[in-house]
Amino acid sequence: YVRAHANETFREPAGYLRFPYLVPAGPYNQLWDLDSMFTGLALLPYGSARYVAGAMMNFLDHTNASGMVRGCLTPDGETLTEYHAKPVIIQGAYMAAKAMDDLAQFQPFLPQMEALIDYWFRERYHSDRGLFVWYDQLESGCDNLVISTCPSAYSPCWDANIDSLVMAAPDLMAFLYRETQSLSLFLQSWSSTSLDAAT
Repeated sequence: YVRAHANETFREPAGYLRFPYLVPAGPYNQLWDLDSMFTGLALLPYGSARYVAGAMMNFLDHTNASGMVRGCLTPDGETLTEYHAKPVIIQGAYMAAKAMDDLAQFQPFLPQMEALIDYWFRERYHSDRGLFVWYDQLESGCDNLVISTCPSAYSPCWDANIDSLVMAAPDLMAFLYRETQSLSLFLQSWSSTSLDAAT
């Protein structure tokens, strides 16, 4: 079944999304952060590498200088569904590029990668707790679970002053560790390539 239907999640560039990408399932056109990474990596044996690489490029393409990028993008533009993309973009890029044996394709996006890392350490690290925090439960991807007192701005109870930037979770710490590790691996590869070219 997976082999027969894997390509139904693949999408070609369209509008705001300048690179190929993946969707969570056939009927959708939205590019989601976590869904794209996990779906794309699971479907690597079925030809998804170009699409998961493109999905990560689309997020990087729309990351601004302060490291801001929404977690859901569409051919018509960004949506406000998720406050910020989860920190899975750089690791998704690295694993896709590794599968394609082409880490150099992401080198033009180094400023955006650095901006993403800076964003999380600047905006989401609570030094008094020593932990990183999600903006809200919806941003974490656990939008259907009862794990917070008020899940998101779509909830009637929402008060940004008390409900935002208070939820820390082990998945976020793990994602950020992998993001920084993946950026280091990219930098190591690009540095080695530059040294090889110089000799």
